[in-house]
Amino acid sequence: MLELAGARPRLDAKSDVLHLLQDQPPAWRDAFYIKNATHTEGIDQRALRTDRWKQIAGVDGRHALFDLENDPEEEFNIYDTPRDDIHVQFRHFPDYRATIIELAQRLEAGAQALEDAFGIELARRVFAEKSR
Repeated sequence: MLELAGARPRLDAKSDVLHLLQDQPPAWRDAFYIKNATHTEGIDQRALRTDRWKQIAGVDGRHALFDLENDPEEEFNIYDTPRDDIHVQFRHFPDYRATIIELAQRLEAGAQALEDAFGIELARRVFAEKSR
């Protein structure tokens, strides 16, 4: 409603309402930036979700990457693949370092757009970890 009135409120989200009322597809959304805390442990996280990927950065260092095209149930965290012989179900996965770095950069951009300092820090941690 504020968008229809021409106001520019400071929100952590954007609306599709104006596009829908004008019968246009939303032009801005190719990824979602997500602020989260785990429901069981209260661990702060930030995530980026695209059509294909969901990358989660956790304050505790437990990061995750899910290939939503091939694993829509998010069963296999492929962040640290390929893995050792103990985790045989992950052995055939390639190294997703380049994808993780790209998503971390997009995660940081999303955090910067919302002036989320904690999100910027988490994105930079992931980037630094995978850039070594």
